[in-house]
Amino acid sequence: EGEVVQKGCCCRGGIGAVHLPCLIELASHDAAAKRHSNAWYLCTVCKAYFNGPAELALVEAWVAQAESGEDEDERIRARAALGVVHVNRGDATQGIAIAQETLAALRRLHGETHSTTLRARVDLANAYSLLGKYTESIATYRAVLEVLLTTVGPRHNETLLVIEALGCDLGNNGENTEGAACLAQVLAARKVIKGEEHPLTLGTMYNLGVTLLDDQQWEAAEEMLSQLLPVSTRVLGEAHPDTLRTSMKLASVHLHFDRIHAAIALTDRAVELMKEVMDPHDRFLAIGLYTQALALSKAGRHDEAQVAGRDSCRRLETATDVDAELLFRCKSALGDVLMRAGHVEEGGAMLLETHAGQAALVGRDHWHTKATEAFIRGWPGLELPADPPA
Repeated sequence: EGEVVQKGCCCRGGIGAVHLPCLIELASHDAAAKRHSNAWYLCTVCKAYFNGPAELALVEAWVAQAESGEDEDERIRARAALGVVHVNRGDATQGIAIAQETLAALRRLHGETHSTTLRARVDLANAYSLLGKYTESIATYRAVLEVLLTTVGPRHNETLLVIEALGCDLGNNGENTEGAACLAQVLAARKVIKGEEHPLTLGTMYNLGVTLLDDQQWEAAEEMLSQLLPVSTRVLGEAHPDTLRTSMKLASVHLHFDRIHAAIALTDRAVELMKEVMDPHDRFLAIGLYTQALALSKAGRHDEAQVAGRDSCRRLETATDVDAELLFRCKSALGDVLMRAGHVEEGGAMLLETHAGQAALVGRDHWHTKATEAFIRGWPGLELPADPPA
């Protein structure tokens, strides 16, 4: 009885099924027997993190069990994990509230530099990152990293996780050179410590590929993502979120090189699977839809492109926490799609409004703003507003 999660190895995409109550009972047994300290959120078989319904159900069960006990540390750890799950599922406001609550408790119990306190600070930084507050997240990652380098060293897993998160957000903030250097450092260490095909190694390959793509190093990004996709499909499964994200990013590369049919083949299959396995408001589903919209539009399939583009915006606009930066990217893509379909008035207004919003949010020099600017310059009759006086 109970909800059946279609997963391979319980936690990832592929063939197989598991009942959530059985999975919860197994995690409870392993945790009580101290055979697997991370049993509530890490698969005992493949060592990958649970995702989707399994992730939420397991951590909620952990919180309920911890609340009934007398171990305050256990209660705080369970609450901290719940905050992480909220962040992973797109509810960053709730995630930040829980992270701040647990961080205050851990500082009181263990002090500022204890490992659990540092982990809570990273959880808080992750929530800031999801909301696009990269100044706050980068500052927090740097502060935690300074402590970790002197306490556990540069090759410890916790250190590598923070360097990787820092690298990703440096890239998100437009600081791609430093971001790529951080990620390349982590990838080299992961290959030696975890192996070429460990899920953590594959995740770092993805992050480095995305940062190279954001820096418009198209050939290098294509090489990285093309190497990653078949390995991720084999190791994690075709329907695993990490595999689907890789498919979408590789499709973006195909679009850049005008390989329209290759891009459509990747986006159509990835979006179909994303709708099955991801939360309806997942930011990566929105990215998948707007990438699909651009591919369909370039192929002249304008009606389908508009449906996908509008769907990407709708999902973000109705999310618990609106990711303003990503919503602008979706609207930028939709504006170009509408222009190609002949809806010049609506598309032009959307592009100009989006450009103004991006310039105010991340600056005119950010690559996201410049991407919208390129769309605008590609359409006769649309004019960018003059730069404001210094």
